[in-house]
Amino acid sequence: MASEIKERLQRFLDTYGTGITVTQVNVQSAAAPREVQEAFDDVIRAREDEQRSRNQAESYANGVIPEARGQAQRILEDANGYRDEVVSRAKGEADRFTKLVAEYRKAPEVTRP
Repeated sequence: MASEIKERLQRFLDTYGTGITVTQVNVQSAAAPREVQEAFDDVIRAREDEQRSRNQAESYANGVIPEARGQAQRILEDANGYRDEVVSRAKGEADRFTKLVAEYRKAPEVTRP
């Protein structure tokens, strides 16, 4: 920034033929006009808000995803347990029916279902 100022100032002085040579420019502080500074501040706040939102979303995902996986695992375990129970019950009823049929064939008039 200082070199650009130096060049522009030197061109200006040369235009008027002052004979002055600019050897060094030191910029001690630079401030944007209030209107521009407000826009810069808005951009900075927007970036901070974006980062905050990303962090919150990531935090939420880090909590929700494991919880959902655990819930899905519990549902699968419950479903497998229910399946095993139904299959076991069906096998028991099938065995009972098979034995009943065998007895019925021996003595149909005595056997009751």
